[in-house]
Amino acid sequence: KEDDVYDHIDNICDAEEIYDKHYLKNTPGGSSEWILAPAEEADERAPNTKRWQSHSMKELCDNIIKPADDEIKDTFMKVKKKKSEGQR
Repeated sequence: KEDDVYDHIDNICDAEEIYDKHYLKNTPGGSSEWILAPAEEADERAPNTKRWQSHSMKELCDNIIKPADDEIKDTFMKVKKKKSEGQR
């Protein structure tokens, strides 16, 4: 069911609990690049920092996942078709 796949894709980037457990950190060497890292148990980020980082992660997800939704759906549908053909 193609609509089910699209429904899941629409919700992928709404995973606030994942964003809260990670943070954005500058790469070593003073470059302007950032990496995603797991947050420590005692997350000491200020609430505003946590909020802008979570927002940035969601924006990145939206900008990468949503434009590729047709390709993602096609891949899932091909796998589903191959599995059903293999069970016959």
